[in-house]
Amino acid sequence: MPRRDFLPPAVCDVCRKRPALGDTLWHSGVAWICPACLADVTPGDDALSKAAHENVQSDEYKALSRRARASGDIENADDQQRQANWHGHAAVALKSHGNRRAKNALIASGEAAASPGYLRDTLANPDLIAIESSEMRGKLLLTNDVVALGIDVANTIGASNTLEKLLAHEIALAHKIAFEQAALASSGYEVPMAMKRLQISIKMMNMAQQGMLTLHKLRTGGTQNVVVQHVYVADGGQAVIGAVQGCKQDEK
Repeated sequence: MPRRDFLPPAVCDVCRKRPALGDTLWHSGVAWICPACLADVTPGDDALSKAAHENVQSDEYKALSRRARASGDIENADDQQRQANWHGHAAVALKSHGNRRAKNALIASGEAAASPGYLRDTLANPDLIAIESSEMRGKLLLTNDVVALGIDVANTIGASNTLEKLLAHEIALAHKIAFEQAALASSGYEVPMAMKRLQISIKMMNMAQQGMLTLHKLRTGGTQNVVVQHVYVADGGQAVIGAVQGCKQDEK
């Protein structure tokens, strides 16, 4: 995506908006486009995936250019190389745009909040992968209508890393499904269907509990602590080891 020798226009030809601070309009060969619009039309769910897609495209055009040059078709080789350069520059633009967006991500309840346009709050040490992973978790919570419960569980267990947050969200979703299925089972369904819903509810409850055990194993390293107590008895003394229950004195 090489820059032209002349100055770009003030606004993007696609969205008709000025590029965000730090972004630059690029010429696609047809129109001037901002990185935000480029991201919208590039396949992928996040900036890293989009940049990777463009890098793959660049490599494919480079291979075509080498083949054309080897066969003596210099004009076609030059065209393919220009396409390779375009996609290579697009990958850089997409990743740079994503990094700038990460630096301006809004953190709410320990997760990155997706919002249109540029956000105001900034992070001290932003990381693109962490921000986009957090946004993806937020979207999944929203899609499954378990945002509040998922974040509350994560806050309750004091989730400090991605694995613990994923477990917290899975526990919340399993809990939600369990109670929804239990409610449906008692809503007048025929017995076979009600039994199936109850079985799903029980499985989801077991999964939630299993998630809690997994969290415990992660935090303890999957080990058990055995406490050994040493009892020292002096000469002439007596000791009783084990549970001792009180007893009444024999009545005279």
